[in-house]
Amino acid sequence: MRILFSAVLAASFAAVSLPALAETAKPVKEKACKTLKDETACGARSDCKWSAPTEKKKGTCASVPKPKTT
Repeated sequence: MRILFSAVLAASFAAVSLPALAETAKPVKEKACKTLKDETACGARSDCKWSAPTEKKKGTCASVPKPKTT
């Protein structure tokens, strides 16, 4: 009887904790490229491209255009 009770208790604990673990395992959404203000953070990502600063403009980070599918 104790084994059965232990099995039921363990099953109910697992049923409650698994959905909670699944919610915490969601991937963190990355910041948009345009919000990155330095070359190091921008260059670390493959979906962003750094434009060097000029005399009139600060350096900027922008999204790399997605390739067109035909």
